[in-house]
Amino acid sequence: MSTITLSDLLGDEEFVETSHGRLGVRGLNAGELLKLMRLYPVLQESQTGQGAALNIEAMVAAAPQAIPVMISLACDMPGRQGERAAMRLSAADQLAVLTASLRLSMPTGPAGFLERLADLMKVISSE
Repeated sequence: MSTITLSDLLGDEEFVETSHGRLGVRGLNAGELLKLMRLYPVLQESQTGQGAALNIEAMVAAAPQAIPVMISLACDMPGRQGERAAMRLSAADQLAVLTASLRLSMPTGPAGFLERLADLMKVISSE
């Protein structure tokens, strides 16, 4: 594996074709994902003996509130103005942006993110 610096990660975005044109989308960082899970607990669901898991059905149920927030973060326009702009995208465009952002956020899938989160929680709780 090659050595990188944080500055190498700047500009790491994907462009998504929307009905309005190409839109730059980035992955969400761990802090943003955890904040979303705290603001919208329905995005996270406990599974007996298996810890937390992302629940896609719950994400759809929370979509009216969570989706514009996620899109505004992924497009580097957090806040009410970004959320209002995200709501102007068509449903298909919203899903395309969300899909790209989640793919960039969790390249190994939700399981990898949640495993690392569980490992972090173990370290924190053992100290």
